[in-house]
Amino acid sequence: MSNQMKKMIQLRDLRQRAQSRLSGQPPSSDIDEGPTAALNVLHKLAASPQTAQEALALLHELQVHQVEIDMQADELRSTLAGAEAALDRQIEYHDAMPVACCNLDASTRLLEVNQTGAHWLGLDRRALLGQTINAFLTPDGKDALIARMTSLEAGHACTSWQTTLLSDAHVPRTVQAALSADPLNGRYILVFMELVGT
Repeated sequence: MSNQMKKMIQLRDLRQRAQSRLSGQPPSSDIDEGPTAALNVLHKLAASPQTAQEALALLHELQVHQVEIDMQADELRSTLAGAEAALDRQIEYHDAMPVACCNLDASTRLLEVNQTGAHWLGLDRRALLGQTINAFLTPDGKDALIARMTSLEAGHACTSWQTTLLSDAHVPRTVQAALSADPLNGRYILVFMELVGT
């Protein structure tokens, strides 16, 4: 639901409660919506000597409520801008890491890969997503990955191993691999690091 829609619902509810309090009748669900309807209600209430004071109080209450909503909207916009800036920084940081970071599902499909990983695998990141990492590993590398995944599922600690990455764009790259469980979604985090001296 959009912020504008929520704001309209809040104002409608406030208007219904206010009109109910002034008229002494239960809130009605068929009250007209929109600023014009609200002004018409206020005008009718202000025109009557019996409800003029209450109409002024209602107007003041609506004005205060509007200012509160505007202030909350400003705070939310500021918080959202801060969160978006922090997210952008984390994405940049993740992509610039000097290691290849991948997120895999249980079938070894690539769900996420950083820029370094895409470069090492020799494909555009979008082209990699949905492919299995096994396509870029030697048969021994595939077996080692499956064995580590099974070990993690059994509750054993993460270990690293040496493997070879295959790519059409590059010569095979010997790397150190490490696998861990992704704590957020039951997937796996796979990292490839350059071997020292290569």
